[in-house]
Amino acid sequence: MRRCDPEALRKAISQTPLLRKLRELPSARAVRAYLCGGFVRDGLLGRPTKDLDIAVDANPIPLARAVADFLGGSFVPLDKKGREGRVLVREKGEQWQIDISILRGRDIEEDLRKRDFTINALALPLEQIENPEAPYSHLIDPTGGRRDLEEGIIRAPQDTSFREDGARLLRAIRLAASLGFRIEERTLELIRADSHLVEGVSGERIRDELCGILDAPHPGRSLKLMEDLGLLARIIPELEAAKGVDQPGAHYWDVFVHSIQTVAAADLILAPESSSSAREDFGPMIREAVSLIPRPPEVFERFKERVAERRTRATILKLAALLHDIAKPQTKTVEDGRARFLGHARLGAEMAEEVLARLRLSNREIGMIKTMISEHLRPGQISQKGEMPTRRAIYRYFRDLGDVAFETLYLHLADFLASRGPLLDLKEWKWEVRRVEFIIEKRLREEKQIVPPRLVNGYDLMGHLELSPGPLVGKLLEAIREAQAAGEVRTKEEALELARRLLSEMRREAEDA
Repeated sequence: MRRCDPEALRKAISQTPLLRKLRELPSARAVRAYLCGGFVRDGLLGRPTKDLDIAVDANPIPLARAVADFLGGSFVPLDKKGREGRVLVREKGEQWQIDISILRGRDIEEDLRKRDFTINALALPLEQIENPEAPYSHLIDPTGGRRDLEEGIIRAPQDTSFREDGARLLRAIRLAASLGFRIEERTLELIRADSHLVEGVSGERIRDELCGILDAPHPGRSLKLMEDLGLLARIIPELEAAKGVDQPGAHYWDVFVHSIQTVAAADLILAPESSSSAREDFGPMIREAVSLIPRPPEVFERFKERVAERRTRATILKLAALLHDIAKPQTKTVEDGRARFLGHARLGAEMAEEVLARLRLSNREIGMIKTMISEHLRPGQISQKGEMPTRRAIYRYFRDLGDVAFETLYLHLADFLASRGPLLDLKEWKWEVRRVEFIIEKRLREEKQIVPPRLVNGYDLMGHLELSPGPLVGKLLEAIREAQAAGEVRTKEEALELARRLLSEMRREAEDA
């Protein structure tokens, strides 16, 4: 049983000066206003939040504009009918989001009954938030949300909840995962029956809920639940073709399950403390396998970096993991009884671009994921088995993958784990981990040699070799950089000599042709 703690909510209120300022706003005193939803829920659970949800019995737009002016924030309208406005404001260096909406119904109780889930159908009169007897004495709870919080249950307050907003279908799974709750059986039945409604939800809202699910604990488990409820194939129908597509002997699962398990494996890599929950799928060796993965702080801090408003590099890694084999069904051939998927990485990047554009990800995010998918086989092919990659190979790898070179190394490890599953050979795994560790160490410890400073520029080459501007100059510069990375060229003179030799060879080949 979870305990709803009124003291925790009282503390959250006292530590949120914005609430006191909202009460002081003169125009707010003329309306009845209620603190609702996530702030009340998370406050009772002792969870921090930076979102405020205020319901009022008046036109919310003028009030939201007044709040933005009063707090020095910015105003954003949220719907064309003028029923909800958002204020974004920075308070003590942190970004806060204040949503102000009109009551959906005759009073606050009717409004709460129309909300998505009972645990979000809780409210406090704004005028009572500092009352010493609050919060429980003034908590408005018409649907039993406090009881469901105690029991850890996600419950729809009415049978029509999902028909009113199809995004709630995904939100149920996100909330259950992020809070560690279970979805009540009747609500599961409603989701399954209404799953088709998710097709009418905007790409932006699907994106936000899906990424929230990937960021929550145990995303592999949540994706399986989405599939069981008929949601996953509706938001990414391209994955449907992967069901039942068998793979070569090194793979334990078919392409569809493997894709989900690659997300689970990526999560294990990023959050190894969750490995105990994956033993059922990955077997008893998973804890040791995950513990061997290199996690240098310089690299792992990257995963916290935001690449969009609410998405990090960790989110991008898991999206790439979900979509990395999306083209295997289209590229499958069978030769001598063995399945092959030639070109699936390249085609998969193109297919993923269509999926991600539909979900309204930014151009930067789409580019990152496309590169990761098109190159996800590269770390396993960078050297022969039993041999570490050369400096030249490592240079080319980081040159070609650029901003996602590190992330693709960990996608490779997640892919490897999700290929073998419970049949993982620990000796084989240790070798693969060591190769990735070698690449990372070379990059971090010998960066000046792996990514050397330029010894010459285009003007140097054009002056010494009497060349005109053009692609040939760039080709020679890149050859010099590779030679530097391999330790074959160390001075400007050596670089120019190499360029002369290469130019002669190119001209000779052209004459022979």
